[in-house]
Amino acid sequence: MEFDSRPTKDLLKAWIKERDAKGGSIIQEWTEYVEQSGLSFTDLSQICTTNKPYHMALYVRFLFIEKGLRAEQVGRAIAKVKGLFWNEVWPDANLWDHPLVERAVGLSGRTNQEQRDDIARKASNEKFNMVMDMFVEVRSRLDPHKIRWSDVTCRDDLDEALQYLLLALMLDVGMRVGNASPTTIRGNEKATRDAWKAEEKERREEKARRMALNPGLTEDEEEEQSDPVLTHIMRMKDWRFCVENHQAADGWEMRTGEEFLDDLENGLTNDMVIYAQVWFPTTKTAKKTKATTMPIWATLGRRSEPEIEILLLMVNFLRWRGKVDGNSPLLARPGRSLKGRSAHSHRSNKTKTTSIDSVIALCKVIAVEQGVPEPHMSAICIRKGHVTLMRILAGQDHQEEERGLEAARARGGKWTAHSEMPRKHYLAELDDKGV
Repeated sequence: MEFDSRPTKDLLKAWIKERDAKGGSIIQEWTEYVEQSGLSFTDLSQICTTNKPYHMALYVRFLFIEKGLRAEQVGRAIAKVKGLFWNEVWPDANLWDHPLVERAVGLSGRTNQEQRDDIARKASNEKFNMVMDMFVEVRSRLDPHKIRWSDVTCRDDLDEALQYLLLALMLDVGMRVGNASPTTIRGNEKATRDAWKAEEKERREEKARRMALNPGLTEDEEEEQSDPVLTHIMRMKDWRFCVENHQAADGWEMRTGEEFLDDLENGLTNDMVIYAQVWFPTTKTAKKTKATTMPIWATLGRRSEPEIEILLLMVNFLRWRGKVDGNSPLLARPGRSLKGRSAHSHRSNKTKTTSIDSVIALCKVIAVEQGVPEPHMSAICIRKGHVTLMRILAGQDHQEEERGLEAARARGGKWTAHSEMPRKHYLAELDDKGV
């Protein structure tokens, strides 16, 4: 019986394209090279196998000479076009690993002068970690204490309070920019809602296809899954809250984000909120070879005065905003005909999700005032500050924990001296040590 491989290839091609968002069939450099070489994609299958590696190695030369790419830049370009071959399920995709191609890639390094220039360029754009002095100065200028929670809350005061809250959460929790606000990093062309709306026609067609493949999917669920601007942003359902409950055995209970909003509407006071916790679902922590594991929740509690201030600012905002759907972004500001400070400002009924852009603009101003060039400040600085401060502030606690783990391993000879089993499978992470 003759085996027909085409249906299998078509199925594999469709699956890879659906799963690999970065994979696409439009690789500008490769397309330009093919056009300059006088080849076409159909010609590739007609070239004898022994000559194909030469065309691929010449592509490396094209990247090096025509495009001015070097070293890791060439490597990334080769990886992209190799992915293109796999996505199209063409034969000979493995020829990109041919020794001739690898040799050409190995020869694409930088000269000494090019290295100097590259290091100088990187140094001029290096992102510095945010320090506490910067955080305190931003707090002073945004002044979250000036807000008054009422039906006539000033729109500008509310925006600045939410901007400070967003910065505080990013510095303490260390989430990605995409988790924090509807803005992506590194220039994704779908980073803004305007650009996303420009692709509305293609989006509707894709939506119809997904709805056909998943008959049980509701409109709201499909919208949530297909919007890259909001897919990763932190939502109310990603949070949980520990509140006092004297009727419970331990005097407290955990509430989901939506349940917590109900509690606030029913009279829950600030002093009854013990702490809030959040974690961020992301494909980066769900690799293909790993099972889903319980996350270590990031805790926002009452362990210091600044932490209490941040917790209560969030609680006050959630109480003022009122009941929303669990899929709503945590820091989505309702319209409510709010008026700004200016006498000429118009009332706004537009819902707005707080963005980190305004905070970064203020940080750039402060940096320049302190003699730091503007390119050294971006949203990445907040996450670098989070990791650096975590290492400084939690280092001593972690050293004490390590000594405790060593004692647990040694007691009774249950594990070897360097076994990771106690940490991975038996250690209860009872407390999250944030900034």
